Amino acid sequence: MSAELLGLLFPEPLVAAYQRAVADLTKTKQQLHESQQELWDLRQVVNRTTPGAWVDQNGILVEINEAFIEVFGYAAEELIGRPHPLLNSNCYSEDFWEEKVWSVVRSGGIWRGELQNCTLTGREVWLETTIVPLMKTGATPEKYWVVTQDITERKAIELELTQLSWVASQTDNAVIICDRHGNIEWVNEAFTWITGYTLAEVNGLTPGSFLQGPLSDAETIDQIRTCLKEHKPYRGELLNYKRNGTPYWLSISITPIFNHQGDLTKFIAIETDISDRKQIEEALRQSEVRNRSLIEAIPDLMFRLNRGGVFLDYFPSKDDRVTQSKEVLGKTVEEVFSEDLAWWTRHYLELTLTSGQSQSGEYMLPFEEGWRTYEARYVKSGDDVVLAIVRDITDRKAIEAALLVEQQLEKQKAAQLEKALDKLQRTQTQLIQAEKLSSLGQMVAGVAHEINNPLTFIHGNLIYLDTCIKDIQYMLCMYHKYYPEPVPELKEAVADIDVDFLLDDLPKALESMKLGTHRIQEIVTSLRNFSRLDEAKMKAVDLHEGIESTLLILQNRLKAKAQQGETTIIRDYGQLPRVECHASQINQVFMNLISNAIDALENRPAPREITIRTRLEVAEYEENMDMVVVEISDNGPGIPESVRQQIFNPFFTTKPVGKGTGLGLAISHQIVVEKHGGKIEGISELGKGTRFIISLPLNCTKIDGEQLP
Repeated sequence: MSAELLGLLFPEPLVAAYQRAVADLTKTKQQLHESQQELWDLRQVVNRTTPGAWVDQNGILVEINEAFIEVFGYAAEELIGRPHPLLNSNCYSEDFWEEKVWSVVRSGGIWRGELQNCTLTGREVWLETTIVPLMKTGATPEKYWVVTQDITERKAIELELTQLSWVASQTDNAVIICDRHGNIEWVNEAFTWITGYTLAEVNGLTPGSFLQGPLSDAETIDQIRTCLKEHKPYRGELLNYKRNGTPYWLSISITPIFNHQGDLTKFIAIETDISDRKQIEEALRQSEVRNRSLIEAIPDLMFRLNRGGVFLDYFPSKDDRVTQSKEVLGKTVEEVFSEDLAWWTRHYLELTLTSGQSQSGEYMLPFEEGWRTYEARYVKSGDDVVLAIVRDITDRKAIEAALLVEQQLEKQKAAQLEKALDKLQRTQTQLIQAEKLSSLGQMVAGVAHEINNPLTFIHGNLIYLDTCIKDIQYMLCMYHKYYPEPVPELKEAVADIDVDFLLDDLPKALESMKLGTHRIQEIVTSLRNFSRLDEAKMKAVDLHEGIESTLLILQNRLKAKAQQGETTIIRDYGQLPRVECHASQINQVFMNLISNAIDALENRPAPREITIRTRLEVAEYEENMDMVVVEISDNGPGIPESVRQQIFNPFFTTKPVGKGTGLGLAISHQIVVEKHGGKIEGISELGKGTRFIISLPLNCTKIDGEQLP
């Protein structure tokens, strides 16, 4: 079509409008193409960076992008047509999904929140989630666009920061958080407790601008500044000042914090108040100085050992001018001491550590001038450390030995004096008793002699009188035979005097008088046998006679009293030879023992028995001597052991005042043991009686003129 024709058909204004329209359309197409390209590029960016997915009304996945697959770890074919894994998380209840999520988006609202889930590999993830409904006019949403952002790392950091914040708020240490320039952003409550400054007072300040003072160490401050400038951590101690001006020591740890790109973001400082520790350290230092002075003043050898026997400290004695501490430190006892002394030291080392108690011991070492004695004391000085103090006690030992010898000499002298005094007391007792016995013996002998003279006269006349009475009886019988009928006066006289009774009773009276005189003779003989005053020297005697004489003298005490049975003597005599002894003294022993037995049975119920046994014990060896044994026992109450051990002590008695002198058994012991070389033993058991055993050596072995085998 020609131009003219076009001009005729379409007026110029119309053409111009058309051309403009075409140009606008072309420009619009170009813009649309560019927009589509930008949308595609944006879609690619979203597809790769932001996990997103389309879901239907039931949460079933319709479409997903690559970032979504990377987050959840599933393949596309495993996800499409299935429930959205986040919207089906087991971390939340069904009520949560229905009330908190679906109720919002189904009504056309947009839901935003943070959700927790697990990936295919089991890794827990936190996702920042946005659910946008696709709305149509007058209808409910057909599908939803679910956009997620992985915030797991951020949540971990937030959790860590929360925990750190909780720890920082609970710890007693001061925590300071500064920005990268060193200005304070946050402090915990412990910082306020320690320094007295609140966060509001120090926010934006550097710690060094208000905490340091005139006594703060400048070198330490320079070290801190250098580390901060070089972004390096710092650990050390510094003297700071509190808000009220009080100085305090702190242990400080400063740590720089960097982001993922390695850029410095913050400084975190942790400070611990160590003022108490510093005071203790200063006190320990001063104590160490004092201890060092004390150690230098002590002349003894001192050293410290650990459990392995290694020397930790060594302070030679003041007399040791050779050994140096540096020569010993770090070495074992085997390297320093001799083999036996090293073993001895290890023994006490282990004993001290095991028991926890201090130990001590003594040892000797040889030197050119002789042996020297040392005393070592071991004291626990830590869990595995022992302090030893070794002192030379040679001089002290010598003095102790001299004192010991002197003490022994004094003891011997004292023993001799005591023995002499005891002997003197026993001699005095013996003299007194001997004097008493002598007087008693003389009196008994005199009485016996005085009685014996008239007794002999009476006994002789009784024999003559017996003959006369028998003659008179014979004559009366003859008168009665040959003169049966006497005169009346004579009959009356016979009836008055009862001649028949006289003739029958008179011989009986004479016989009773004979028995009486014979009994008196026996008593006199027993008294003479018991006293034996005519026997100054030892003489062979029959012990049975002495026992029977003693029993005869004590016969009155053996008789029964009112409401008591008689005391029975049980004799169990063996065949004994005559024994050479002082008869009166041995009889005195029998008297003492039998009298004590009678006293023991005085208030005892029947039966009350005293048993006397005698026997001969023949020696088994020729060098030994045959012994005559006399046992005197009773069934009385017995003697307690504490009393039995003292019964032979002079003046010891358990009898009431006035009834016993405490000399009987002591004198008996002296007579048997010292005078005759024998033995006397007391055996007793409570409730079962007492038994005394007398053993006398035998010198003469004849019985009735016959030699024993």
